[in-house]
Amino acid sequence: MRARFRVVSPDDERRVPEADHALLADLAARTGGAVVGADELARLPDLVPNRSVVVVGEPDVETLWDKPVVLFVLVMLLGFEWVGRRLLKLA
Repeated sequence: MRARFRVVSPDDERRVPEADHALLADLAARTGGAVVGADELARLPDLVPNRSVVVVGEPDVETLWDKPVVLFVLVMLLGFEWVGRRLLKLA
């Protein structure tokens, strides 16, 4: 006996791309969030917390290229590639 079947997930969001507004409103209510309509966008800055960080002084920035070990590793990798190509007669 043979049968062909196709397994499809019932919650495949690509099949139903419309938003479930009732579910989103329920999720917002349960998690302490808020649903903001298109006519209420002016109150959105009051709802979103300010997570900006002020850094006092100049931050210490160490770039990768200022480290001698990086140059050494890069030269060694390029050297190994060149030697490998020479040994295999690819270049």
